[in-house]
Amino acid sequence: MSILKNAIDFIINCRCVLLRYNPIRHECGLIALGNPAPDSPVFVSGNYFHSVKRLIRALEGIKCYLLVADSAGINVWCASGVCDFNEHKIADAVNAAGLGDKVCHRKLILPQLSAAGVNLKALEKECGFKG
Repeated sequence: MSILKNAIDFIINCRCVLLRYNPIRHECGLIALGNPAPDSPVFVSGNYFHSVKRLIRALEGIKCYLLVADSAGINVWCASGVCDFNEHKIADAVNAAGLGDKVCHRKLILPQLSAAGVNLKALEKECGFKG
């Protein structure tokens, strides 16, 4: 089974890299990795399929949540630069996922390259979570 999964991942990765100007969108929403508790960290990503899959693999073994927000299917750096990944999109994802009921803290771990497009004060005001 793992050979088939690795083969499928390889094909998807090749398609994502070779056709990066025709992005594949990952479904937005909250992904529970491991068996997260109310105090587990919440990581945020855009919905660029390739990034989400790599992030899930990198977070393997960590009990956490991954919040996938709409970034128009492009990477966070490019999306934040053209306002396709901003505090409004993150707040929409937080509210749609009901994140406030799932965690006891109000902290989001944002991608470093999203800094250009995310106003942290506005994010906290809009959904109650700090970046």
